[in-house]
Amino acid sequence: MMLSCNENKADNIVIEVSTSGCYKSCPILDLRFNHNEIYFNFIKNNYKKGTYKYKLTNQELSKIDSLLSIINIHSLKESYTSHRSDMQIYSTRIVIGNKEKEVLFYDNEAPKNFENLVDFLINIRKNKELEKTNIMLNLKTREKVKILKLPVPPIPKS
Repeated sequence: MMLSCNENKADNIVIEVSTSGCYKSCPILDLRFNHNEIYFNFIKNNYKKGTYKYKLTNQELSKIDSLLSIINIHSLKESYTSHRSDMQIYSTRIVIGNKEKEVLFYDNEAPKNFENLVDFLINIRKNKELEKTNIMLNLKTREKVKILKLPVPPIPKS
């Protein structure tokens, strides 16, 4: 995909992310980035609960453009997982024009540049300027990371 010099890459992309829980207190959330806004649905283990939106600053949009510019989205695999247990799982969906890429990954398993983008978007949740909204987020990414209530496994006996 070629972009003109006056065009931001982030203007032409939609990113959706859903996270799983873990045995600890991993934040469970959904987010949707589109143009200059991010919508969050804080489900569990977050500072807030419910649906919020945030209008990104020009500096944040530039950072997203920078992170996107070093990722070859179409070369990403569909899955980056391992046999480790108790890992937070990220289900992502990126739409560029009429092309779509879904990537499921465990924490610290996907290419670092891609994880940096996802982490940056998720960490915007800590911004104090989030605005409560009644918009419902129904993301395709949530289908791959169901919200399960699992008991913490017992401590192994020596």
